[in-house]
Amino acid sequence: MRSIAEFDVTMQMAHQDRENRLALEEERRKRKELKRAKGRSGVNGSNDVDLESLGIDDDEEDENELPPDDLARLQGFKCMEELYLGGTNMESTGCLSVSNMLLTNLSLRTICLSDNGLNDQDLSLFSQSLSRNRELPLETLRLSFNKLTCVGVETLMNAIWGSKSLREIKLDNNQIRDRGAQLAAVVLTSVNLEVLDMGFNRLTIVGIKALMKSLAENRSLLTLTLSGNVLDTNASKAVSYALAYNKTIKKLYVDHCSLSYAAQRHIAAGIVSNSNLALRVMSGFPLGAISVTLGLPGAMETWSNEQVLKFIRVMWDRHRHEKEVAMMSSSKTDSTHSMSTVGGGGASTHNSVNSAAKSASDKVESKTGPSDPATVVAAAKSAFEALGDAGGALLLTEEPQRSIPDSSPMVSSDAVMLEKTPSGTIRVPSLDESDSEESYQNQKQQPSSNIPLEASSVHLSNGSLCTANGKDCPETPVDPAAKKRNMDWLRLHFRSLNEMIQLPYVHADLLQLYRYFYSPVDNNADCDEQGGSS
Repeated sequence: MRSIAEFDVTMQMAHQDRENRLALEEERRKRKELKRAKGRSGVNGSNDVDLESLGIDDDEEDENELPPDDLARLQGFKCMEELYLGGTNMESTGCLSVSNMLLTNLSLRTICLSDNGLNDQDLSLFSQSLSRNRELPLETLRLSFNKLTCVGVETLMNAIWGSKSLREIKLDNNQIRDRGAQLAAVVLTSVNLEVLDMGFNRLTIVGIKALMKSLAENRSLLTLTLSGNVLDTNASKAVSYALAYNKTIKKLYVDHCSLSYAAQRHIAAGIVSNSNLALRVMSGFPLGAISVTLGLPGAMETWSNEQVLKFIRVMWDRHRHEKEVAMMSSSKTDSTHSMSTVGGGGASTHNSVNSAAKSASDKVESKTGPSDPATVVAAAKSAFEALGDAGGALLLTEEPQRSIPDSSPMVSSDAVMLEKTPSGTIRVPSLDESDSEESYQNQKQQPSSNIPLEASSVHLSNGSLCTANGKDCPETPVDPAAKKRNMDWLRLHFRSLNEMIQLPYVHADLLQLYRYFYSPVDNNADCDEQGGSS
């Protein structure tokens, strides 16, 4: 948890950023005023321009540009665009400072105030600042893990109503309940939100219905989180309705929602029946196993949710294509029959064929809402047969991950980790507790070429390369002996490690670790110690 001192420093930076921005805008305004004044004086034939009233000296050589020193000074101002104050425990005092800063800020795009113990009164002050400063280009607002209720949320929704820039709101792990969900649903009609997180807010069927009704008609929301809210059968029907009509949402999270078997079937039915489905990620229950119970191919039972969703999109794309081909073929047949009957009008007939084909395509695309079960099952069967024996392998959305080596990716293959003994000497660490400093002294007397350093004995072959982030980088091969030794050491000390995990976190311990591992080794002290012992 960050300290109040660090929070104060951040707020001072934000205030300085605001002053720099205002100074830059003022300088630009003065230059524009000077240019307009010069233009008017040239037209009227008079040169009596009061430069002092504009705050600019008349001895400047070039009126169109700032002096080099001032220009460099203004260009050095970088306006803060992201402010993360989550977990600072700033509470009401800190929120008041943020609210005052927002009154004149013109650059912040992301504000995170999560886990700060904020209440409705704090959010009310914050919302007043947002409503007064309509020039703030706020895009992301995160208020998770606070003490907000529907009272504070109402002031926030009034403040952001009609915002042209806001794209993400996170209100999870609060106490906004159904009233807060209803307010959020109304805001979806005036703000083009892309991410909305309402998880763990004790929503019931009332709030869920309001959200789902708005979601069914929404065309901007891409991610919705409902995790932690109980979705009974009636609430799942509302979710199913929204998923059957929505065309844009790509991610839906319904984890820990106590979904019954019937509730899962309702949600799955809404997903598979949407011929314009855009959903790509869904969590909460295995979609493949539930889809099989709705009549879809049995092989889908073992597929991941991403595979199932991709199959549904492919299924409906194929169904639309087949339907378009059939309607175009029917239109051509009718036009050919009419042409042979009439016996003329080739150009007009050709135009009628094209118009019929276009209208057929528009008719297929214009259908919204859930498809009937027979059409869904037929489309799924046709698409699955087209996939062939490969089945779900063709629907994998992620590349297979390479095996993760046991060695650290931050340590090169020829590096050796050293440790400092209580007497101050440096040695290669031993994983065996029976090894002591005396055994190290015995090894020290042997020639260095005979010391078997395990960490440097394994070399990387020229052909052992792996691809990471699009670049070829060496990967340290796994040494079976070293791996076995590491596992033996972990088995021996796992109880002590578990006890250490339970200890409270202390900043002083982290500072000691940093000094221990990153402080340079004092070789002179080691030499003095060895000289004294001799």
